[in-house]
Amino acid sequence: MVPSFIKKLPLLETVALIVTLLNLLKWTAWDNGMSMSMASGITFILCILAKLLFEYSRWNRGLLLPARILSIGTLVFGLAGIIGIIFGIVPFDNLFESASEDVAVAASDMALVAAVCFALTGIALFRITISNGEHIFLPHVISLIILFTSLLSGIAFFFHQGTFHGEVIDRPMGFSPAIIFFLLSFSILMVNKHKGFMGQITSQHQGGKIARVLIPVAIAIPVILGFFQMESGKLGFSNRPYDVALITLGRIVVLVVFIWGTAAVINRSARALMAEVDERKKDAEIFRYRKALLEAQNEAIPDAISVVDTKGKMLSFNRHFAALWNIPRDVIDNNDDTAGLAFAMMQLKEPEEFIKKVNYVYAHPTEPAHDEILFKDGRIIERHGNQ
Repeated sequence: MVPSFIKKLPLLETVALIVTLLNLLKWTAWDNGMSMSMASGITFILCILAKLLFEYSRWNRGLLLPARILSIGTLVFGLAGIIGIIFGIVPFDNLFESASEDVAVAASDMALVAAVCFALTGIALFRITISNGEHIFLPHVISLIILFTSLLSGIAFFFHQGTFHGEVIDRPMGFSPAIIFFLLSFSILMVNKHKGFMGQITSQHQGGKIARVLIPVAIAIPVILGFFQMESGKLGFSNRPYDVALITLGRIVVLVVFIWGTAAVINRSARALMAEVDERKKDAEIFRYRKALLEAQNEAIPDAISVVDTKGKMLSFNRHFAALWNIPRDVIDNNDDTAGLAFAMMQLKEPEEFIKKVNYVYAHPTEPAHDEILFKDGRIIERHGNQ
C-alpha cells in the first residue's frame, strides 16, 4: 500500500524536488550551465519543503508554522546571497564548499538573479502561509516576476549565452535552477487558482479555454523565432545574444498579457451572460409557480373564470368556464380564441350585443364590467369583468 501522504504529493513540487536532489548529487561534476551550487540546492529544498507543508496544511493546520519558518529561511538565504555577491563579502557558497574543491566559480556559484528569485520566493511563500492562501495578489505578482526571470535564464541557456554583457554579476542562473524556479513559481500561481491572475486562465468559460491553448504557443513561438534569429546572427544578420534574449522575453510578455486580457474580456462577457440566463431561469421558475398557484386557486373557485390579456387573447380558464360554455376539447387543446368565441356566440340569444360588450371591456380595461348573458337554452349567466 502506498502511504496517503505520498499519493497527495503535488506534481510540480515533486518534480522540482527531484531535479534539485539530482543536481545536489552531481553538483561537482555537472557543468555547461546546467549546474547549481550547494547553497542554491539547499535553499531550493527549503522553499520546496515550505510549499509542500503548505499544501499538506489543508489536512493538518499545524504544518503552517514550519512552512512559515522555512519560507523565512528561504528569504534569509536569498538576501545573504544578494549581499555576498553585490558587496563582495565572503561568498555565500563557500559556507557549504571547501576551498580546495575544484569547482569553477563562474559555473557553480549562486547567480545574483537566482539570489533575488530566492528572496522573492521566500516573500511569496510567507505571504500565502500567513493568509492560508486567501490573499494571493502579491504572491501571484511575485511569482510572475520569478516565472519570467526563469524564462529569461532558460532562453539564455537555449541561446548558449553564459553571461550578459560579459559580466559575472549579469550572468543568468543555470538551466536547472531556471527549471526549478519555473516549477515553483507556477505552483504558487496555482494556489487559489480560481482567483487573481490564474482565475482568468483556469476559468471554465470560453476565455479560459482559449488562454490555456494560446499561452504555451505564446511562449514556444518567440523562443523558436529567437533561436533562428540567433542562428542567423552567426552570419552577421542579428544582434548580441543578450539583446535577442530580451527581445524574445518581450515577445512572450506581450503575447501572454494580450491572451490574458482577451481571456478576461471573454470571461467577463460569459459570466454576465450566465448571470443573465440564471436570472431569467429564476424569473421563469417564479412565473411558473405563480401561474400554477393561480390556476389552482381558479380551479378551487366554484365560479367560471377566464383570464385574457389587454389584446383579448385568452391566457387561461378553469374547468367551470369550459363546462359553462360547453367548449369542445379540440378548441381547448389548441387554445383557439377565435374558434372559442365563435362557438360561444352560437349559444347566445343576442350574440351581437355580447360581442359589442366584449369589445368595450377590452377597450376599457380599467372600468369594472357587469352584465347578464342570455343563453338559447334559457340559462341566464351573470358576468363580471376587469376585476
